[in-house]
Amino acid sequence: MAQKLNIIVVDDEPIVSDALGAGLERRGQQVRVAGDGQQGLAMLKEHGADVLITDVCMPGKSGIELVQDLHRRGDAVKVIVMTAFHMHEGIDIFQMVKNYSVDGVLEKPIILAELFEMIDGFFADSPS
Repeated sequence: MAQKLNIIVVDDEPIVSDALGAGLERRGQQVRVAGDGQQGLAMLKEHGADVLITDVCMPGKSGIELVQDLHRRGDAVKVIVMTAFHMHEGIDIFQMVKNYSVDGVLEKPIILAELFEMIDGFFADSPS
């Protein structure tokens, strides 16, 4: 990918967010890491982003609440939700994709090649 993107990774597990961040940085992307949905939203407000990747289950503001906030705000950011579960607090994650215009869902453990392919697909028609 020739285009440098601004990406926010939101996960309360540093091993996950650090691994994703390192993989994306090796591809030349600008990456910021947040430990929960509130931090992720603050980073988005301050720095903006082309892509936001968020876990679903986190303490504080969950990924679902973050996605709901983004939907209400009308942010023009591509959103990828990552989860180890199909259901969270009675919410079907795949139904949420339809309801809140989530751009992609990845199941944990994340395979970096799948993440890269998804992001590349978002911007395939964009000029470099």
